[in-house]
Amino acid sequence: MDTKRRIIREACREFAEKGYDGATIRAICRRAGVNLASVNYHFSSKETLYKEVFAFMMDRDKKAGVNLEKTWNGDFGQWRKDLEAWLQSILTDISSGDPLRRYKCLIFGRELLNPSPVFHKFFSNYMKPILDQIACHMGKVLPKDIPEDDLYTEVFSVVSECVFYLHTKAIVQARFPGRDFTSENLSGIVRHSVEKTCVWIKHRSSGAAGDKAGRRRTR
Repeated sequence: MDTKRRIIREACREFAEKGYDGATIRAICRRAGVNLASVNYHFSSKETLYKEVFAFMMDRDKKAGVNLEKTWNGDFGQWRKDLEAWLQSILTDISSGDPLRRYKCLIFGRELLNPSPVFHKFFSNYMKPILDQIACHMGKVLPKDIPEDDLYTEVFSVVSECVFYLHTKAIVQARFPGRDFTSENLSGIVRHSVEKTCVWIKHRSSGAAGDKAGRRRTR
């Protein structure tokens, strides 16, 4: 492994375990087995290295990610399968034993609870596109005039179910000691979340249809 890549991988671990404020370049150097000059050569600051860590983690995901922005052919069953695949990919990350996936989840979790100086850059480059992609997917099957606030309320709801399993691992493990509850029930968790979304979509769609019919009757 080349020096720059080794530094980034060990920085993932350091930032995941200690957060942006607690992580130090010297500790990363010790983990990577390099001197300070090597880090300064490849990265001008801790902030630059942190940004590179995000880029590295997200680049890994893009290669195996689920694209929710693809053109919809009107098949609601496929729409549902795509949403299930997206949720499954997120929850697989959260419950994965792969160290880099675990570090990514820990770093994301820290950013949500205690934003670093680069949070707004992180949000613009990584989180906002994810939220907009889910909104785009929802918009395929919802009335075109749905208010943006209502649309994103559901987007946030879908994301929050994933975040629950990230931030409450200790609670889940305490309730089911000795088990990996999330991994064991991954398909069921995904189906439950998608089913709730489908019920909400049906409610909003039938409500919109009812409003239009009402307006026609009053003309």
